[in-house]
Amino acid sequence: MKSQAVTLGLAPSLPASEESALDSSKEAGALGRQTNPPIAILGIPFDNITISRALERIAEMVESRRPHYLVTANVDFLVQAQTDIELRRILFDAHLVLCDGTPLVWASRLLGNPLPERVAGADLVPLLIRVAAQRGYRLFLLGATPESAQRAVTNLYRQHPDLIIAGHYSPPFNKLLEMDHDEIKRRITEAAPDLLLISFGCPKQEKWIAMHYRSLGVPVAVGVGATIDFLAGQVFYGGKLGAALADITAAVDEYHVAEIDLLLARQRVRRRAALDVDCAPGRRRYAGFDVDLDPFDFELGKAQLLALHLGRLKDQGRIRPDSGR
Repeated sequence: MKSQAVTLGLAPSLPASEESALDSSKEAGALGRQTNPPIAILGIPFDNITISRALERIAEMVESRRPHYLVTANVDFLVQAQTDIELRRILFDAHLVLCDGTPLVWASRLLGNPLPERVAGADLVPLLIRVAAQRGYRLFLLGATPESAQRAVTNLYRQHPDLIIAGHYSPPFNKLLEMDHDEIKRRITEAAPDLLLISFGCPKQEKWIAMHYRSLGVPVAVGVGATIDFLAGQVFYGGKLGAALADITAAVDEYHVAEIDLLLARQRVRRRAALDVDCAPGRRRYAGFDVDLDPFDFELGKAQLLALHLGRLKDQGRIRPDSGR
């Protein structure tokens, strides 16, 4: 039986071709096993899955020897996918779309059909590497700086002496269509990995994967953002960010988000919002307010952006919670 996405938030009817893509991708990802139906938030289907089940599914993909790719999607992905048709198609075709963001879990709870938990790439990848070391999977790291990639390799060997790192490569920074794709593919093909971790940033890494995953034949390819830097010990999570997110949990849960006028969002969102940037250095202005741009504010702002949008949709009667069908 084909999966049908439970729709949350703004979810316009999909063209028949996109419905087919969604059904076929989820069916292929299930590898013949029954799974919970995906949950769509703002029209993007997220797999209704825990991190432990995600690891099982990835192991099944490796054992199948067929090429797959998965996406760890956060609010940025949703924002970009509203206007980037290519990224939207990539998300529909992915064999797994994982919820990499607490704001998305909050949104699913607010709208009546909660995702079980956040499945962040920074949490998933270390666990996946442990499984790779235990089962003898071959790993390839693509992206980050050469220094960062080498430190990540050194750290991984220290933590997992039995891990097989088939190779790593940090191609020169370039636009997607100007990259030396043949050289990158040659290195990966010669290494013959089971797991390919790509750190180009969104949406570049997802578009690169979509271009090449079939021809490479790697069982599992995944875009991991800054996770290679994280493995190298250069990026840290939690602390101030965790406290900031906790501070707004109550406001989101109470659905007071429609009153939030101050949106702290990434550059892509700011461009669309026509912000006045003529203010103090290191700050931006939105709706007459000066906004700090500390790193932790980005995550807080993404939560506010999503929550505000959902609040407005609810007020307009355009939210379609789970109907039970």
